[in-house]
Amino acid sequence: MTGDIRRLATELGRTPTITEFKRQRRTTAFSYDQILRAFGNWTNAVEAAGLAPNPIGEPPSNKLDRQALVDEFVRVANKLGRIPSHPLFSANSRMSRSPFQRALGSWREAVDAITQGAAGRFTFPIEKTARNSKEKPSVEPRRLGLSIPLLYVPRNETETLVLFALLAPRLGYEIQSAQIEFPDLTLRNGTEVIPTEVEFLSSTYLAHGHPIDASVLCVCWRKDMDVPGLRGILSLEAAVRSMPSNALQRTPASGRR
Repeated sequence: MTGDIRRLATELGRTPTITEFKRQRRTTAFSYDQILRAFGNWTNAVEAAGLAPNPIGEPPSNKLDRQALVDEFVRVANKLGRIPSHPLFSANSRMSRSPFQRALGSWREAVDAITQGAAGRFTFPIEKTARNSKEKPSVEPRRLGLSIPLLYVPRNETETLVLFALLAPRLGYEIQSAQIEFPDLTLRNGTEVIPTEVEFLSSTYLAHGHPIDASVLCVCWRKDMDVPGLRGILSLEAAVRSMPSNALQRTPASGRR
């Protein structure tokens, strides 16, 4: 229990308040109520974690400043040789993404602000993406041609998840639960319970820093690489192509992307 408090204290650079701990519930192993039952009050829990309680009536200070966040992001990016996604950053950093979001907005906004403001500090070239360009490339979506509400071929992870949810009964799966944290889904196949992570490309599973676990199934739109050590990779693109009367089946091989 005290490990959750110490981790949050490391991120904040000081002893966390009760409110701050409650805000982090999705990233902590224990709830505030569980800590109260174990220690009686917040002050006892903080002291058990080896921290000094915040003075009563005095607002917390010594917040992580913006420069400390920039320094840590640059350190991790240079270590990896690339701009990290937030799961990859969290796996290689002493901090979570929470202080970045508090100081700089969403994770995407934080990445944009740091890569623009500290561009000269990276030891690898920063590529200008279509998202940051004034003119975004126009890509005409391809129709799936299946009798389902999703009209077009997935273009991102979210659309891949939607497609899988619609096709799950045909593929022999039931969705038991879904969540934001890893793994995205828990599936049932008969009596089997299967932890499942959804990605647009199979290679993204590794890029996101997910664990190699023989019980995990990776569902993706396109299998662009093998990921040894997983239960398996389910390519929805391959599954759709095997279904009768679909638009992909009628697309010439030269037009496949």
